[in-house]
Amino acid sequence: MSWACAFTGLTSMFNDRQRIGVISSTPNPATAIDFMNVAVQQDLRTIFVEPGTEQAVAAAVAKACERKEVHPVDFKYIVALKSNDHMTDEYLEQKIKQSCALLNVAQLDLVLCPWPVAPSPNGMEDFDRKERNRQAVRMRKTWDKLCSLKSTLTTGERGVESGKYIKNLGLLEVIGWQIEALCHPSPPNPEPRYMPVTNYFAMSPWKSEMHKIRFCHSRGIQCLVRFIWDLKVQNGSGESEDETVKLLRKNHDGRSALQILSLWALNRGIVIFPDLEKIKDGIPKTAEEYNTWRAKASETLKEISILLNPLFRKKPMWKHAFALTEKEMELLDELDTGFNRKLNDKLMTKAPNAGKWKKKSELEAKEQQEDDEEGGDDNKAWEDEYKEFFEAQRKKQAEKDREDDDVQILRNVETKEKVLSATEKSQLQMQKQKRREAKVTVRSGQEYKPGEDQVVVTPKKLDIMKLSASSPRNEDEDEDEGDLPLVNDLRLEDDDVSDLDGEGDDDEDVEAEVGEVSLQDFLPSTIQSM
Repeated sequence: MSWACAFTGLTSMFNDRQRIGVISSTPNPATAIDFMNVAVQQDLRTIFVEPGTEQAVAAAVAKACERKEVHPVDFKYIVALKSNDHMTDEYLEQKIKQSCALLNVAQLDLVLCPWPVAPSPNGMEDFDRKERNRQAVRMRKTWDKLCSLKSTLTTGERGVESGKYIKNLGLLEVIGWQIEALCHPSPPNPEPRYMPVTNYFAMSPWKSEMHKIRFCHSRGIQCLVRFIWDLKVQNGSGESEDETVKLLRKNHDGRSALQILSLWALNRGIVIFPDLEKIKDGIPKTAEEYNTWRAKASETLKEISILLNPLFRKKPMWKHAFALTEKEMELLDELDTGFNRKLNDKLMTKAPNAGKWKKKSELEAKEQQEDDEEGGDDNKAWEDEYKEFFEAQRKKQAEKDREDDDVQILRNVETKEKVLSATEKSQLQMQKQKRREAKVTVRSGQEYKPGEDQVVVTPKKLDIMKLSASSPRNEDEDEDEGDLPLVNDLRLEDDDVSDLDGEGDDDEDVEAEVGEVSLQDFLPSTIQSM
């Protein structure tokens, strides 16, 4: 499965070793061949071909292939068009053919098409609806022409079709509404024959363009970026390296900032082209100046090639192996304070380098100092009044909280009393219910012992038993009664006789009413004869 499926849901035209590329721009066109030789020797196989460097790239690749270091198929060539290439279809086709001839290839791996008008910093706000529609029509016409030059062979199929000079199509520095206008035009305009597979733009950890990256990934578009990894090129930074990057370098045994930041970008599903240090004034004036630049560029490319080494991924104990944890990825995400607006206040107070974001310009600091000196007494009086006001507010709030606590305590006491009264009432009712039940122990041939099996006998049951003893019986009933258990002792418990069948009856009245109970008075004749 391709690495890009986790980000875009589609396979990628770049394999793992092609996810880091190089831009073929050099300070001097005469030095392009030397620079590309260094890049090819460092296992960089994805080349962003700048105009005018096609022959240098072809020569470096041919030299590497002669040494049998690499096969020509392993290289990926990326060519970008310009805004003025939207003029005529004939000129566009002629330029594509010329690039193929200079690079000595039959087809270009990827052609990037820009929008007819340069991107506006304000997005759509600088163009009205009619102007945007005109731009979309011009872009669609150019895109359809490029689709006619694109090969119909799918990924993995080999061969060259006649008149097809492009393998894949992409976009160059295109924003969200332009992607939607091209890929999903309003009816009745149909969708284009081929969708863009990539979008190329510039980014850095301090301006991560994460909104654009996530938008492109949601549309199945991979992101190719010119990776600005050096903080010195960021305006207003004032430091050569961020404190967060210094901390991560220390945690990973002195890994370079380029390696750490490049690995962060790769983990975000991006194909990167790291930006190299530029020579002052653009052109080296002496051989020594060029040699210094070449040494730095070679060291930079060597650091990148470590991330592409197969041993780096296959052997965790390899000396070059390192990985960023989830927490470290979050720390690098937070470098872009514009994207992380919710975390802005937190970063301003807790980040090690937060002070540089709070520094004012020298002019503002000077004006502030002058204002403080002029109104020093007024500021002091205002501060005293400010403290008195908030002290009074604090005392007032504390008193209110104390009153609320007292009220809550009273409520808790009342609630507790209610709970206790309900509990006591339930206990009294249970005791009363127990006193209503009279229990008699019935045992055959045994004396009464407390806690043994008992039979409840109420006054009503006693009356029934007396009536049954006095009523006439037939022989069948006598035979049935012969099955009754033998009883030689029947007693009433004095403690349980009280309050038998009524509420408010005294114990003495109950004892007088019951008196001494004899079994001979109410038991059946069958039991008496025994």
